[in-house]
Amino acid sequence: MKSALNKIISSKLILKINCVPIAGFNKSEILNLVELTRNHEIKLRFIELMPIGCAVDFKGIPTVNIRKQIENAYGDLIPMPTNELQGPAKYFGLSGFAGQIGFIDAIDHKFCSSCNRIRLTSDGFLKLCLNSNAGLDIKSLLRTGANDSDLTDNIKQAIYNKPKEHHFNESIDKTQMYQVGG
Repeated sequence: MKSALNKIISSKLILKINCVPIAGFNKSEILNLVELTRNHEIKLRFIELMPIGCAVDFKGIPTVNIRKQIENAYGDLIPMPTNELQGPAKYFGLSGFAGQIGFIDAIDHKFCSSCNRIRLTSDGFLKLCLNSNAGLDIKSLLRTGANDSDLTDNIKQAIYNKPKEHHFNESIDKTQMYQVGG
């Protein structure tokens, strides 16, 4: 793995590594992953476990616990500048580290009001929220002869009606992450 990682790093691509910390499964790997950011401009992102599909059978590690573990080992996490296009991750740096550490905590800190994500599924459905079936069947529009203007108008309307927030705490979604591009 190290040689593949080194090839990617030397290619100058922006490398983002996503990790979903799960209690009893990968907690011991958190600091090893953080070490990857010491000498490389990697964006390491810890994503809070969302109760989707088989994930309902696991317990995630709260972001506050991950932050505490990192700060106990390396010192204070330093907030990094943000921009409106970066998405839901909040990024931090560590003194002397080249990379950044991001946290995406959709359960503990709902960020729905600033969510700029939609997903196009493999079967042509524009999904507006991971925890909602609301969206737009783009495949059907295309098959019925929609032109570019029709598609644009329908997509804009769907996004305008994007759900205001998720309801992960109220319902269990049996959708599998692979079905929504995750």
